[in-house]
Amino acid sequence: MIVYSTKLKVTEALKPRSFIRMLLEWRQNVDYQKFSKHVTWDEVDMNPMWEEDGHILDVNYYEEEGIIAALFEQAPDDSGLWKTEIVFNEKERTVCVLLHKNFDEGMSVTNRYFWAPSITKYLMKGGYIADEHGIPIGPDVMKWTPSIETGLLQEPLHSVCNVVITGTPTFIETIKMKQLALNLEGVTRIFLKEGEGETNSVAIYHHNNEFQSPDVKVYHSDTDVKAEKVRQRIVDIVCGEMNLIDRKPLDSWYGVQQKLLEKKMKQSLQERTESNELAEIAVNETEQLEKRLREVEEKAEKYLIDYMNLQNELAILQSRMNHAESGPALLYYGQEDDIYNDEIRTAVLKILEDVRQENKPQDIYASNRIYDICEDIITNNAPRKKDAWDVYDSLDNLFGNYRRFTDRMANELTSIGAEITKEGSHFKAKLGGQDRYTITLSSSPSDINAGKRAVADIKQRWFKK
Repeated sequence: MIVYSTKLKVTEALKPRSFIRMLLEWRQNVDYQKFSKHVTWDEVDMNPMWEEDGHILDVNYYEEEGIIAALFEQAPDDSGLWKTEIVFNEKERTVCVLLHKNFDEGMSVTNRYFWAPSITKYLMKGGYIADEHGIPIGPDVMKWTPSIETGLLQEPLHSVCNVVITGTPTFIETIKMKQLALNLEGVTRIFLKEGEGETNSVAIYHHNNEFQSPDVKVYHSDTDVKAEKVRQRIVDIVCGEMNLIDRKPLDSWYGVQQKLLEKKMKQSLQERTESNELAEIAVNETEQLEKRLREVEEKAEKYLIDYMNLQNELAILQSRMNHAESGPALLYYGQEDDIYNDEIRTAVLKILEDVRQENKPQDIYASNRIYDICEDIITNNAPRKKDAWDVYDSLDNLFGNYRRFTDRMANELTSIGAEITKEGSHFKAKLGGQDRYTITLSSSPSDINAGKRAVADIKQRWFKK
């Protein structure tokens, strides 16, 4: 799962060799999972790979495109499997940073909080991150001024989110903005807006809309300030917004790997046609390259599924924000959370529909209070958009000719909050990512009744209608 994504403009001072040098310095000087000083670089090899104590830093140079891609894989521990991709595009003058967190069996999944990848500190320390219209991107909290607003309006598309914090000294002090800036280093600029009579609020801007209306605005009172909760909410919103940005294939390590493998395959095929003596060697090499390409494509497919799951998580978060800020409601939420957007609301409306039908007056001139109440609630709470029951009604058609697990099946299931993972020759669909709602689906079933069983299993475990 992608938990951090950013793409920053860099200055002309950053060159291919200085980039590789910075990567090694980063891994030798971090507070944890560091390389020893015995790990060195001859400054000649543009494709170095270092490994120490289970930690791996692999660097590849795609010379034709002027791209250096690096992947740091942390040795697994009980916090999860962490991978950091850093891609420097010399032609575009950009650096893209992606942080992944995955889990294996037995690992803890409770720690959602994280710090921004420390590589951003080294980019800032080296003076490599370029200002945008005179406004820096860095760890410092800046004062909101008319000139700041004018400069931001000149940006056709903001590369990072802009967080504007307004309110009383108590509210500002409690949030601990310096800590917030460290959590969101590289994905946001943080501004402090002072003024008489200002309401305690956090406005988050990403798209250029003349700052008349923020993408998200969070309000808080002096009597209801929970610093950790507020900071975590801001981190979730900003990271969710940045993670949804559609990155180009050459912005990621795996995208660069795929291009390099394709290049090698073309070269191998060309060499094979030029010499019969090298034909057997070329065939073997091509097979190995094709195998590696399939592996890369499988990983790319997994990241696509992670991206779709992340979109669903963001939709749920937005729904919860809307519920929290909409004021008093007819009913209050219990301990169960929405697995997909508006799940609990839709389920309650379905129940009320059954109650309404049970209490429908037989005589058109008669009245029934329970029927009238249900009718009023249902009429004023029409479904907002496609929900899980639409998917329920389409299950028979979706799995009617089940010969392989398709992208359409994955899209339909993830649209209602299912988390899709591939394990060997099977896919596992977990509603809300919860093990208690796990459905196992074959990637290519041979049984003609597999579709019927899959539909029955999904209805029984997820709907029970």
